[in-house]
Order: sequence, then structure tokens, then C-alpha cells
Amino acid sequence: MAAAKKGQEAKQLEQEGDHRTRIFSGSEPADQLLPAGLNFGEGRFNMTDLERLGLALVGFAVAVVGGGVLLGLIGAWIRR
Repeated sequence: MAAAKKGQEAKQLEQEGDHRTRIFSGSEPADQLLPAGLNFGEGRFNMTDLERLGLALVGFAVAVVGGGVLLGLIGAWIRR
């Protein structure tokens, strides 16, 4: 009885197959080294001064709005 059950389990496993991901030799992703002298994010694209200014202004606006929201939440919490 136990042998028959073991045989059924083996057959079921064989039919289901092994769906695990396997890494075959040579299929691993190669390390992508940066050219000498560059750090991450450098050398991807060139920004003009106007683009840099716009990005700085957007960052400043986000900081101001975030600060205002935080102060509003603190004020509401104090008034409770």
C-alpha cells in the first residue's frame, strides 16, 4: 500500500514538472561597469542651465508646499 502511494506521488510530481526558475551557466546578468571617472547618474544626459534652474524651482516649490502642509497639521494637532 505504501509503495503504491509513493509511486503515485512520484508520478504526480513528474507530471506537474519542476516550475522553479533555474540559472544556467552563462545566463547570469553581467555586471555593467561605468566608464572610468563616472559615478552613478553622471554622463547620462546634459542639462542646460535653464533646465537646472527649472528643476531647482520645482524642488523648492515642493519643499514649500510640504512645509506648509506639515505646519498646518501641527497647528491642527495643537488646537485639539
